Amino acid sequence: MLKARNNRGIVFITSLLLSLVSLILIASLMYLVEASSLTSGKIKRYTSAVEAAKAGVEEFVLSIKNSSWNYVDDNLAWVSGHNCKLGRLSSEWSSICNDICSVCDCTSFDAPSDIIADGCYDWRKSYGEFIVYAKIVDAKRSASKWIYAIELIAQSSQSNEISWFSILYEIQ
Repeated sequence: MLKARNNRGIVFITSLLLSLVSLILIASLMYLVEASSLTSGKIKRYTSAVEAAKAGVEEFVLSIKNSSWNYVDDNLAWVSGHNCKLGRLSSEWSSICNDICSVCDCTSFDAPSDIIADGCYDWRKSYGEFIVYAKIVDAKRSASKWIYAIELIAQSSQSNEISWFSILYEIQ
């Protein structure tokens, strides 16, 4: 009888150890599933921000290209008066675009807040949950063409996802 009791103790301890190992494996698996789900969601939101920024780039560039150049805002996405930058060198902006440059630096783009800050962006458009902000930060003239340096940011209104594009656009 003494032998049977010892076997029962070993079986009990073995079953407890196997249960503990199974519990650890299940907890690890649950953690990995949750972590991959969070990562997948972040990738999806960032991809959406990039796509919104790409749409903004295309539409903003078309807005510049189709501008009437008489500085009357035909496109509602332009902030009133900010299209004074079109067809002018960036060195002329501070004297011509006084209302803009008094609010914020016309050419600053060190951080998203330099572009997103109220009154500092030149153009803004909503694409679903994303708001795309664009700012022309430099303009050069060479022979018969204009070259614009543009900073464009897509920011989600529902999360902290941001996509930032820097582009050069040439008009002949």
